[in-house]
Amino acid sequence: MSSDLPKQLSTIHMATGGSTALALFHLIQDWMPGRRLLHPPGPKALPIIGNLLDMPESKFALAWNKFGEQYGPLTWLTVVGQPLLILNSFEASKELLGSRGSIYVDRPRSVVTAELLGFDDVTPFAQSQPGWRKQRTLLKHALTAKIVKRDYSALLSRKAKKYIECLLDRPDKFLVELKRIVAENMIELSYGRLRDEQGRDYVELGSYVTEVVETVIQAPWQGHIVDLIPSLKYLSSWLPGMEFKRDAAKWNKGIEDINRSAFERTQESVISGASDVQSCFMVNKLQELHRTQKGSHNTQQLEDKESAIRHSRFSFFIAGIDTTFLTLHAFLLAMTVFPSVQEKIHAEIDRVVGSGRHPTLDDLEDMPYLQAAIIENYRWCPLISGGNFYFTDTSNATIILPFPLHAVQGFLTSPSRMMSTMDILFRKARRSYLTRGMC
Repeated sequence: MSSDLPKQLSTIHMATGGSTALALFHLIQDWMPGRRLLHPPGPKALPIIGNLLDMPESKFALAWNKFGEQYGPLTWLTVVGQPLLILNSFEASKELLGSRGSIYVDRPRSVVTAELLGFDDVTPFAQSQPGWRKQRTLLKHALTAKIVKRDYSALLSRKAKKYIECLLDRPDKFLVELKRIVAENMIELSYGRLRDEQGRDYVELGSYVTEVVETVIQAPWQGHIVDLIPSLKYLSSWLPGMEFKRDAAKWNKGIEDINRSAFERTQESVISGASDVQSCFMVNKLQELHRTQKGSHNTQQLEDKESAIRHSRFSFFIAGIDTTFLTLHAFLLAMTVFPSVQEKIHAEIDRVVGSGRHPTLDDLEDMPYLQAAIIENYRWCPLISGGNFYFTDTSNATIILPFPLHAVQGFLTSPSRMMSTMDILFRKARRSYLTRGMC
């Protein structure tokens, strides 16, 4: 019978056969009686695709809430063999992610974003390992209120003043100018300069990076097929359907060039003691590192710490711009939708700051109503309605922690809830402020 077979199968035949065999493997694995373990309730899964048809395409938080109403605080689904566990209660979230947090500290595997695009060492996408923990430590320290106020308040005040001037000159461009100012702020905070040695605008480069990230980052059931069947990444990039490999290779080269060149230029300036170095996250951490490592011959330790600084700094670049812009955009919308709240904030600023100067971070402690409005803005319009994704290798499951649903429901069905919540938050903020004042 072997003589009836072609002597050399084509690559397409092998790819098709391999994919079919893999699909059959998942089917057999999921439906073998001995492998069906007890798990929380959920919708009935279909062969091979599992609950793919049950997954939402938009308004994720509403879909998660519906699962919670139907199946309880824990809902179990599978999508092409990948288990998903949706948490719909505070108690369940606290038990799994708090009491057993060390088990669920990882992120789900992302073949395109982490492995092909090269973001596997960047903080939001990295797996739990020593380098990731160093990055978390660096960011946690750098983003405390005390450090931000001490090191970056002048930069924040300068950019806020520039935005106000832009509003006076070009009020019809308020969103375009807002995105530019936010990008400048995050880039100067992380890099210390707005242009590279070739004169390229870091804001434009940052827009390119964020556009790529937005293109590739999807929910696990909406992204590339390779994220559901990782073995497909080993197929040749010229095959039909392998566009993701070609795109990722192109994007990886461009993004790595931006990341590497920006770090190396700043590193050279710090080592040479250049006088034009501006205080920023990367400069401050490199200066601190070289002071503490002076005279040390442990080059591996130095390289590991430099790598942690480089990748945590890049997290500012790819994660800070859009999130900050969308938060401020939502706040501007809220001030338009709720003019009475805007009037109260305006009156508080007038009382504390007056009309002879701009507000600064030093004034924030004396403005509890503004603090309450900022907190409510996070609840009223969450940035990522799909929630946070975690992973545990104990059950090979992705954990989905939805944002508080009332944030989305309040926005969709009862905007007036913002005002009542504001009053509650204001009273809490005021009590906290008065307590600090009496101590």
